[in-house]
Amino acid sequence: MEGIEMEGIKTPVALLLAHPDDESFLAAALCRRLAELGEPAVLLTATRGDAGGRGSELAASLGRRLGEIREQELEDAAAILGIREVGHLGYPDGKLGEADEEEAVERAALWLAMRRPATLVTFPPDGGNGHPDHRAISRIGTRLVQERRVAGLERLVYIGSETLAREGRKEALALDTAAVWPAKAAALAAHRSQIDTIATYFGDLSEAPEAWRFERFYLAWEDGKAWPGAEEPGSVSDTEEG
Repeated sequence: MEGIEMEGIKTPVALLLAHPDDESFLAAALCRRLAELGEPAVLLTATRGDAGGRGSELAASLGRRLGEIREQELEDAAAILGIREVGHLGYPDGKLGEADEEEAVERAALWLAMRRPATLVTFPPDGGNGHPDHRAISRIGTRLVQERRVAGLERLVYIGSETLAREGRKEALALDTAAVWPAKAAALAAHRSQIDTIATYFGDLSEAPEAWRFERFYLAWEDGKAWPGAEEPGSVSDTEEG
């Protein structure tokens, strides 16, 4: 399959994220667009979100059942967004940085190799908000692509962050979530156990908040080259913070 080019993103696309709900927060419009193009994404999460009890009183009350419930919430959100398949590595939530990184790279590579993506979308090196799980999955995803762990996986795309913008990195794609807001809102609402946290960022989900209106993506690696298209390309690792 030749795949479809979409401003720095070539299909098929895999998302490698830390927790259930990351996809709805940060890549819902992208997933919907890919589904509309007939090239639905696949999603691999590092954890089951089982430490997300601060998301609501409901989440806190679920105890050991939270991971199982969040897996189902993710399945519901994925169906809304048109994600073709969801997988889980099952690492403890909040402790991904303590896991054996080489093992995590190998396990992710095995899962991805069976889905044959051309582009991997993950967090930027700073994790976007500094979350240790986000930073850890960024390292894992970056290694997967740079070290050519998956045949045919040649493009690395980072989810936008203030750090990337400050560094002057060239944005490859910006998607207006207002155009798909009903789907994004429904996907966010599907993460019922996290509704208090979601409300903190997105309000009552009646409309796209201006601060979160655009989903932004940066092409960090392509065919062995870091920051392709940049006037002064540097190493992806230049932006890593530990």
